[in-house]
Amino acid sequence: MSRATLRGASPGGPRYDPSLTSEQRSAANNAIWLCQTCGKLIDSDLTRYTTGSLREWKRLSEQSATQALESGRSPDGRKDNVFSKVERLMPDLLAEMRTDILQSPLCREFVVLRKSWVFWYPEGTIFTYYYEDHAELDNKLQLLQNLRLIRDVRGTSVVRHK
Repeated sequence: MSRATLRGASPGGPRYDPSLTSEQRSAANNAIWLCQTCGKLIDSDLTRYTTGSLREWKRLSEQSATQALESGRSPDGRKDNVFSKVERLMPDLLAEMRTDILQSPLCREFVVLRKSWVFWYPEGTIFTYYYEDHAELDNKLQLLQNLRLIRDVRGTSVVRHK
């Protein structure tokens, strides 16, 4: 986990607010803890990830954590809490993956392509996912890898995931 600021910590930084004192910028109520990938994502898209939306994320997360601590269960009451969160973040990609696995239950390798690229795979079935069909596909796959839901990621001239 890394610490990201709700209102930027330095001039020119994401969501910087010059009206804050240095103590206010470094205070816990101006921070949100995210993985490195998500921290980069929110700092790269300031229109989508505003200070207000990040404050709401933090409020909901703290509320959920408090309820989980008090009740002794996961924040949504389910054992598969991580996977249910991932499903909410990328329902279309996971639905496509689920369909592929149902059609070819022994295949576990996939490749990520642009529709204009040519790819030949002589060894049988391989799933193919296209950048044009899934917004932020690399970020989604990185999240799946971080959560160990996909593994053995290999970089070649074609991005391949297992």
